Amino acid sequence: MLSTPDRLYDAVHSGNFQVGAAVDSIEVALKQARELKKTMPKAIVPGLEEVAAQLDSVGADLAEHAGEPPTSEDVKAGPDKFEKECLAALQDLDDAKNALTDAASQLESMMENQPDEVFEKLDSLTRLIEAALDDVAGATAAYSGTAPPEPDAP
Repeated sequence: MLSTPDRLYDAVHSGNFQVGAAVDSIEVALKQARELKKTMPKAIVPGLEEVAAQLDSVGADLAEHAGEPPTSEDVKAGPDKFEKECLAALQDLDDAKNALTDAASQLESMMENQPDEVFEKLDSLTRLIEAALDDVAGATAAYSGTAPPEPDAP
């Protein structure tokens, strides 16, 4: 995957920090989803519970790849271990991307035919999930040793 120990270190080190940012973004979205359940119409609450469960699961899976990054010496001493870490992180990031995309789509469906106040709150949560998706894309780029993708044009 990554040809030299230095490139592997850069990928693991940068990826670790990027995953931390993604976990933080997911936590913010999860907190808002839980708060919204208290104030939304009853018909929307089950959908919000599903979204919150997805966010909670994704955050927990990604948190396994966050934390204190290894040192360069650690990576040089055990490159196979860190190659596996990169591959595992990339798989979890791909799963996270899919789950977050599904959650955002579910929220967009829930916004249909809602009063403005409900629409705006659900839209705000959708934007938080989209920010988490951007962080997931950055972490994916870091772990794969590539440049981050360009953001979508507004």
